[in-house]
Amino acid sequence: MSADWTTFPFTYDGVTREVHRTTGDKPRRGILLMHELGGISPETVKFAESLDGVRSPTDGTPLHPGFDVYVPAMFGRFRQTEEGPAGRRLAAIVGTAQMMCVRSEYRAMASKSSSPIAGWMRALSRDIGAQTGHNIGVVGMCLTGGVVFSMVWDPIVEAAVSAQPSLPFLGARTETTVSDEDFAASAATGKNARALHFKDDVICDPDRVEKLREDWQDKGGGSSLVQRTFPGKGHATLTEHHARTVESGGSSSRDWVREFFEGTLR
Repeated sequence: MSADWTTFPFTYDGVTREVHRTTGDKPRRGILLMHELGGISPETVKFAESLDGVRSPTDGTPLHPGFDVYVPAMFGRFRQTEEGPAGRRLAAIVGTAQMMCVRSEYRAMASKSSSPIAGWMRALSRDIGAQTGHNIGVVGMCLTGGVVFSMVWDPIVEAAVSAQPSLPFLGARTETTVSDEDFAASAATGKNARALHFKDDVICDPDRVEKLREDWQDKGGGSSLVQRTFPGKGHATLTEHHARTVESGGSSSRDWVREFFEGTLR
């Protein structure tokens, strides 16, 4: 399925970014999707469209109701078409350079400190909730994987997915870029979350994901963070390396995340 996309500017605390949104026939529950390095790649678009809706290849009827997916352009550009390996490498290089230019927003080298970008994302979450009339889900991937844990405590966020949380790049392998206060407040809400990664990922240390799960359980008072580990050395569980997560029954990381939101965002 190829979704229709619209774009609108969103400003908070003096910072304006373009937000790309899939659109359906009527407003649906919203999901805020934060992209990886390289901007909004074709694989990110495919993942967003898998959340937007899957239709029958025979008659086009919806196989699940789908969600309105909002993807803010943090850096890089929106790309719907594949540009080949050279294009992907160039996008990653440009995205890395742009991320370093705004590294103060991510505090990429810091741990136990919530990135300032989380405040902007919480403001966008509230705007999405106002547009859809419902609580929303959030997805963070790679450098934004830890941001979701600074957002769950906001009442508008109902469910969160952290895919291969990779920051900080330096420091202890179990540390994350989220303050103890934000993490404890999010876990204490009783809301459930999901985390996924590849077993032999050299960027996202498996010990970090396991520590997140244990801490969430300890501080959550009944909520749970369910961890999903896929075999192999991939990294981008929901985008570039999504095909490596497909199991013998045909389900994949995208199916797992979509089903989580379908069971949570009601």
